[in-house]
Amino acid sequence: MVVIINPFFIQTEKFTRFVVNCAVNHLSTLRQKTNRAESRSACLDFWVVDLIPSSIDLSGMETNLVNAMSREFTLRSYLGQVKHEYDHIIIDCPPSLSMLTINALAASNSVIVPVQAQYLPAKGMTQLMKTIGKVRKQINPDLKVDGVLLTLADMRTNLARVTVDTLRQQYGSVLKIYRTQIPIAVKAAEISAAGQSIFTYDKGSKVAQAYAEFTKEVLADETRAKAKPAPGR
Repeated sequence: MVVIINPFFIQTEKFTRFVVNCAVNHLSTLRQKTNRAESRSACLDFWVVDLIPSSIDLSGMETNLVNAMSREFTLRSYLGQVKHEYDHIIIDCPPSLSMLTINALAASNSVIVPVQAQYLPAKGMTQLMKTIGKVRKQINPDLKVDGVLLTLADMRTNLARVTVDTLRQQYGSVLKIYRTQIPIAVKAAEISAAGQSIFTYDKGSKVAQAYAEFTKEVLADETRAKAKPAPGR
């Protein structure tokens, strides 16, 4: 399931139609398949998610949460009712350390931090890590940082290369910096207007290939973590 709590990510009618069409096409294809291998192939061609979209109304949620009981746990309490139905729940956060972001951190068991390969976003990493540390200490002791994903990376520029090198030097010893980097590309900006995923819009693009590699990297880390024996055994 994908939960979008970024009030500036506005769901369009075209985007909704895209999600619904993916689900319908996926289910229709599965009905025509006769064996597990073919069904798996169908799952790779079409994806099905439950989507909880955002709206501009969320921008007023900060005010509503001020006087709420256990306000940091509001999102966790709702997701707790359905999380057993999903393998993964992805929460897309606003680019700010607001109460919405605190709710997401309180409801999560791990965090992937996307950082633009630019000076100011990289500098903001320090404050974000302090916030995550406070949430871990006071609200959610099980919260961990899976890694840092470098996005909008234009490695042709000196600024991007220096920023990436600086992040690896400052945080590489304490945080995983994912090997995959998401390059800056016009195709990535076009998909919002097209109402399609990057894999449908241009699956051969460098951006699509980068996201596919990143997904493999995350799942491989998850598999290794599950295979690791529990402490004390």
